[in-house]
Amino acid sequence: ELKRKPGFKVGELSVLTFRRECLQGLVKVVVKLQEKSPLKFQVVRQTACLNPSRMHRDPDWCIRQMKGIVQTFLQGKHLAGGIPAADVIIQQFTSLLSLEGRGEQFRSFQPFKQRVDVFLHLTLSPSYMDLLRFCQSVLLLSRGQDTVERGFSINKE
Repeated sequence: ELKRKPGFKVGELSVLTFRRECLQGLVKVVVKLQEKSPLKFQVVRQTACLNPSRMHRDPDWCIRQMKGIVQTFLQGKHLAGGIPAADVIIQQFTSLLSLEGRGEQFRSFQPFKQRVDVFLHLTLSPSYMDLLRFCQSVLLLSRGQDTVERGFSINKE
């Protein structure tokens, strides 16, 4: 029980007011976190298509999401080569999912044991170089993910 001074009880109204103010403060913090969260952007949610186990489990969904990412890059004029380059990326991604994506290494991928960027680099090079470069660009969009960025560092070569 809350007490201000020995022998003095805090009123029920004060307790309710305090709880309401705490709740309002918590709501403000959560709203601010949601405003700053990258998950509010469609392209960030679409990057889930780069999850190898998801590629194995639901290739059609992954292709739709990849098309959405490519479309976003095209609209923002961030894809060198324009529509022909976009077509190549989609074609390579579809090919990846129909061939390698059916394999055991995709099905059994464990993100806590292996990094996605390392897995994709090993899987995509040298057969899918256009797709690899695009995936690097997509993964570099994630702010604050310096471990991902370090994995694709051009200085690392």
